[in-house]
Amino acid sequence: MSKAETSFTYENKVWECALLPYRIIVCKDGIQYIVQLREQIKCRDMSYHMNWSGIAKRYPQLALAGLPEHSPRMLEDEVRRRVMKFNQKPAHREVCGFRLPILRRYPEPSAEQVLGSLSPIPTLYHAGMRGKNLPTI
Repeated sequence: MSKAETSFTYENKVWECALLPYRIIVCKDGIQYIVQLREQIKCRDMSYHMNWSGIAKRYPQLALAGLPEHSPRMLEDEVRRRVMKFNQKPAHREVCGFRLPILRRYPEPSAEQVLGSLSPIPTLYHAGMRGKNLPTI
């Protein structure tokens, strides 16, 4: 198999039309479909597509000649979306386009609670100094 995208033996061929001299490949980076026209010595790039449906819109003759309706899902982005679909996380907290507030489990303490918890005499404590004679302030 050849690594040149225009070669007849390119390995990432997705679809080849039996009726017309067209084929569709995935580029070497896996980011787009390339529609090519078969010529005498090599295939010539005709157009580049990021989604499968664009190919049928631009080339209706290919759709009539047997172009599959659904994408073969060979692009890097399509594979990533498919993997993410299987590993879905819980949906965002949205209802009808409105975002609901996230309720905190523990409410923020008030100023009186914070000031009331402070002791008037600071104490020194360190895990390494436990049980030792500590200086008094």
